[in-house]
Amino acid sequence: MAAQQSQTATKLTSIGLVMLVGLLGACGALMLGGSEDPPPEETSCLPSATAVANVSTGSGTMSAAADEAVKAGQQQGIRVAVAISDAGKTDAALTVGDKGLLPSASVIKLAVALAAGKKIDAGALTMDQVRPLLTPMIQVSDNNATNQLVQLVGGAEQVNAQIRTLGVTDGEARLGRALGSEFSGADPNVLSIGGVSKMLQIIYDSDRNVGGGPKISTASAAPIVAAMKAQQVNTKFGAVLPHDQIAHKTGELTGTSHDVGWFFDGDRWLSVAILTSKPSGGDQAAGNEIIKKFAKKVFDARKEPVVGGTADRAPPASSSATPSSQSAPADGGAGDGTTMPIKTGDYQLSSPFGPRGGENHQGSDFAAPLGTPIYAAHEGKVAASGPASGFGNWIIVDFNDGKASNVYGHMRAADLKVTTGDTVKAGQQIAAVGNEGQSSGPHLHFELWQGGTRLQGGHAVDPMPWLRGASQPSGSGANVELVGAVDRGTGCGDVATGSTLKPGSVPAEFEPWIIKAGTVCPEISAPLIAAQTHQESGGFQVQATNPKSGAAGPAQFMAATWAAKGVDGDGDGKKDIYSIADSMMSMAHYDCELLGIMRDAMSAGKVHGDLVELTLSAYNCGPGATLAAGSPCQNAETQHYIKIIPARARTVYANPDADTPVSGEGFGGRVVAAAMKWRGTTYAWGGGTGRGPSMGIRDGGVADSFGDFQKIGFDCSGLVIHGVFQASGGTIELPHYTVSQLNDKRGKPVTGGQAKWLPGDILFPAGGNPQHVAIYIGDGKVVEAPQSGDVVKVSPVASAVGANPDARRFG
Repeated sequence: MAAQQSQTATKLTSIGLVMLVGLLGACGALMLGGSEDPPPEETSCLPSATAVANVSTGSGTMSAAADEAVKAGQQQGIRVAVAISDAGKTDAALTVGDKGLLPSASVIKLAVALAAGKKIDAGALTMDQVRPLLTPMIQVSDNNATNQLVQLVGGAEQVNAQIRTLGVTDGEARLGRALGSEFSGADPNVLSIGGVSKMLQIIYDSDRNVGGGPKISTASAAPIVAAMKAQQVNTKFGAVLPHDQIAHKTGELTGTSHDVGWFFDGDRWLSVAILTSKPSGGDQAAGNEIIKKFAKKVFDARKEPVVGGTADRAPPASSSATPSSQSAPADGGAGDGTTMPIKTGDYQLSSPFGPRGGENHQGSDFAAPLGTPIYAAHEGKVAASGPASGFGNWIIVDFNDGKASNVYGHMRAADLKVTTGDTVKAGQQIAAVGNEGQSSGPHLHFELWQGGTRLQGGHAVDPMPWLRGASQPSGSGANVELVGAVDRGTGCGDVATGSTLKPGSVPAEFEPWIIKAGTVCPEISAPLIAAQTHQESGGFQVQATNPKSGAAGPAQFMAATWAAKGVDGDGDGKKDIYSIADSMMSMAHYDCELLGIMRDAMSAGKVHGDLVELTLSAYNCGPGATLAAGSPCQNAETQHYIKIIPARARTVYANPDADTPVSGEGFGGRVVAAAMKWRGTTYAWGGGTGRGPSMGIRDGGVADSFGDFQKIGFDCSGLVIHGVFQASGGTIELPHYTVSQLNDKRGKPVTGGQAKWLPGDILFPAGGNPQHVAIYIGDGKVVEAPQSGDVVKVSPVASAVGANPDARRFG
């Protein structure tokens, strides 16, 4: 019987889930034709008039890198154009190579973004109309979103007309066809290196409200910059450079490959653009290599001057634009002892500061596995450490000067290592990554407040410019809690055996939430939550009630306990005792809270026995009664409760095979290990990069109805990108589209069926046009990110990708 209980959850009725899942095609196609313009069907026919390539006569590392890129192109029959400038200076620019028009590929999307900004500023459109299309257009180069935005602006000619008002001429950039459409002859979508440089400068000047040239408003520019910072097509700049120190837009189309954007060094924005195009067509491999070598050399030299003058670009004499808090430089910075809040390499930036879902996201999100150490980014005094609305728990560190604060959110109470009033040093571990409060996946929400502290008159600014150049914390490596691979410790019983839920063992509408609930703390596994729910509700009865005790819902909370401990698991703004999501997450959070109480009591010698049994006793007969007894309550009901739940967890709900430790040896083993680390992470359509989970995007349909664009997680192809990228040491980054992954030449077909598959092979539904993909882990099972409303989990091959899937082996 019921909980004397507390904490968070989500609402998906069984009918609603079944209806929506039926509408959603498994993983779904992320975009037409891949991450950029569709590849081989198109031919790249260049304009006949071509400017003669020149080589710079400048000196310095950047000039040398530009010269080398142009010469490498000449040797391979590739047109190369390079531009480098210090965006904050009036005359610090270097342009080398081909000055003519080249096929634009997806870099022309910057023109579409600027045109949309002009329309917003004129009052013809609103940001609420534009942002859902602009973000996927830039962030994942979605052609569908681009074409919809072009139509919203008024068509291609309106795009061209709007950028002409910004000073971008017809000889510098022109949109002449829909993205992804077929054409014959010369590609009508063209741009020059001069046009690209001009657009980057306009975006910079608009975002920072500097310079006297034409601009769009800061409010219209900031989302463009944010999307470029969150770029997920990382075949060039992103393949060799740290993602948190660049913002860029890529383009690829047959023999054309470009990457353009900014490299950051403190408050300096180094504008970098390199365009490559091979008139004879072919793939982009040669161009990509030229770009990557060039980018690495320029990035390593980013502290050096470019050429030309050094005067800062001053604010305009008069302007209707307002300064952007999203790019405002922060005081302090890396020079005063600032350290990264999580070690570089242990996290993925998943959601930037700025507008999100109609609200202002007041920090940056660092997605990382549960338990990843969090360090103080700056020395100061702890102003708060504990529960906070929306965060679950937070820590506020006020700087010693009393003029700024850092905020850290979503940690578990048990992982808070500092208390209010403590003094901390930069680089000191203060907590670990959690998934508390209004969180869609394990991550640190990190804020910077200036002009006062978080609690006394400050305002939130983008923390990422402030963190650029920050040192790495010197603490020990990540103490990452891998689901199903955590040592439960002494006194935990043997319920940990088989901590992964057995596929199909619970009703479909419960499965994603039970798996997610099993990630709240390592001792409370998904099979344990399943067995406890079975016991409480009489077999997963959503509307279960107990007239005698008043307990209600599938987790059987008492009304008073629910009021104190219930949580909004699905983030719909309500705490519904009959919601599967809310009740499962609340059960898990309360179990973990009770487990912490019992662990502390055991350490103090106040109780004895098995820790899991003590926790279940506290849930069933109350923590006070359990502490008073010094052991699990002795009444018959509680004694049965604490024995039947662990036994049923082991024998009915656990999937021992899935918990067999995965070998990290060999390429395939590393693919599996990287993906399995994220079991229980929320599905987010469009989410997932080589470095971890990321913010989902809008699809205009089913995924939007689940709120995927506000969740941090993986979709099916994003999980595969991550596994292969990690296994290859970052040398293989697949496109974010299932069909493109199937056809990627780096993957070798594996024929002969399951007998020939190895762990780490990538499996696709048969037929040549797959809308799903999964990673084989052995023994007839895969790890997958199935669909909206679900989580990363282990499933049988047949249920995930069908009976006769196509297989590819990378590495």
